[in-house]
Amino acid sequence: MKTGICWQLKNNDPEPNRTEAYPELWDQKPELAFNLLQQSLCELVHEFACKIQAALGIV
Repeated sequence: MKTGICWQLKNNDPEPNRTEAYPELWDQKPELAFNLLQQSLCELVHEFACKIQAALGIV
């Protein structure tokens, strides 16, 4: 969830479900998920990017 200067993952599941297409590609370029957080104003996009980062242990 975007809070102004940082993002917080709402769901604190230890292993978030990875349901996105081509998770192996997101694993190769995790910085692209961070770019989504920076450039999007859509909460669903933020949730998506946070799930990717949580699954990779970034957040």
